[in-house]
Amino acid sequence: MFGSSGWIRVDELKPWFYRLSSRLLQSIAAAIDDRSGLVGFAVMEFTKRLHAPITRGEVSCSVRIWQRPHVKVGGRYRLGEGFIEVTSIRRISLADVTPELARRSGFLGVVDLLKVAKHGPGENVYLIEFKYHAERQMVQR
Repeated sequence: MFGSSGWIRVDELKPWFYRLSSRLLQSIAAAIDDRSGLVGFAVMEFTKRLHAPITRGEVSCSVRIWQRPHVKVGGRYRLGEGFIEVTSIRRISLADVTPELARRSGFLGVVDLLKVAKHGPGENVYLIEFKYHAERQMVQR
């Protein structure tokens, strides 16, 4: 991992960083958030262009293609200055992903949604419904 000079080269570090497990990355994020009072919040990632529509309440569902669910009903996931709370999660078929569902999820159409929805080697399709809460709520320790 060290170059001939004894220093870590950036091109050697990048592959190492991408091999970190998501659980480790969430632990790191939690440690950073410890300073801001958001301890206990995990992250559910959204493409940047969806942040504003979600915070305005225009988008309240997401289609994900995973091996298994990565979120749980009642879970709170940080987004911007607030958080989303998952209200339901259900497994659906790919045929259930309609143009209307794609638009409800903040995408132009099914193809646009499917380009973003797949995370890793998963083949199970999930519909996640959520509501956005604008203010940060502190988690009791």
